[in-house]
Amino acid sequence: MPVAKCTQCGQQNRKRSPYGLLVEPAGYPHSALVCGVPGCHHPAMIWLTAWEAAEYGNGRRIFNLSGRSPKVRLGETAHKVAKEPSDRGPVAIGDGSALLGR
Repeated sequence: MPVAKCTQCGQQNRKRSPYGLLVEPAGYPHSALVCGVPGCHHPAMIWLTAWEAAEYGNGRRIFNLSGRSPKVRLGETAHKVAKEPSDRGPVAIGDGSALLGR
């Protein structure tokens, strides 16, 4: 299965790695996907095996990730979840400080 690692962390064990193709996730390098290696906060690339690379070549663009849980970089805008379903959609609450008690 594909993994999400930055180029530096992904190159560290290349001799025994099954991954042969690096693909930029949508929005890279400004995507929210962060390297899955603990302590690393660099933007992640998606590392594909030969089989996954063939699937990518055939047009597949959505893959499940394996390995360590991928990390995501959150933005500054949060939306309060309504207790009752609404047809109006989410309500923006700015930078989320009201939810965090700031």
